[in-house]
Amino acid sequence: MPVEQERAIILMFANSSSEEIKHKPIQKGKALFEYCTMKTLREIEKSNLPYVIYTEKEQRGDSFEERLVNAIQEIFSQGYQKIITIGNDSPELKATDLVDANRTISEKNIVIGPSMDGGIYLLGIYKTHFQKEIILQLPWKTPNLMPAMIDFFRKKQITLHIKKRLRDIDTISDVKCFSGFFKTFSYSFLQLLSYLLQEELKQFRCMTPLNYIAIIQTGRYNKGSPQLINSFS
Repeated sequence: MPVEQERAIILMFANSSSEEIKHKPIQKGKALFEYCTMKTLREIEKSNLPYVIYTEKEQRGDSFEERLVNAIQEIFSQGYQKIITIGNDSPELKATDLVDANRTISEKNIVIGPSMDGGIYLLGIYKTHFQKEIILQLPWKTPNLMPAMIDFFRKKQITLHIKKRLRDIDTISDVKCFSGFFKTFSYSFLQLLSYLLQEELKQFRCMTPLNYIAIIQTGRYNKGSPQLINSFS
């Protein structure tokens, strides 16, 4: 891939669907995560921007923040000046969001897309903004990530361009929310959401005190999303 100085490169930092279902409490959610990945890729390709995908196979590090920062550092080392980092779990993300971010990022401007849970779904930064050790200290596994980022970059006198808030898919509650967006998503996607909700209802009806999924709110898996910690089945 040729290094392009003027355009941002998109980093889709996301686990494979097989890995994702290990961390997100959605029964039979593999098809959903595969759909979200393909939908995100379609929007990336519409943007006509170069991109790279880092799944769990390419990621290096013991924690989420280490893996993310290492990926960003590797890409900047290839000569790129601007990176737009996204995940694969924000179905409302559009190609226009990526194009707008590419136009906005500069030495004095960054772009942040906040998610509903206090995390982010998009981060667009210039190479001079990247300070590995400081970024590692941000509260990546808490819902305080967004305000901490705002505070950090404003202290650096960097102008923040904050995009509209979007919901990502981490739990069955998110699936329920998206299932009501009839005018936003395709019929096939809504059918998939309906199926997952039916499966969740079946699971709930069969649930006993010794067969349930425990979710903690203090531990976070990905940018402010709840982490699956145990299953007593």
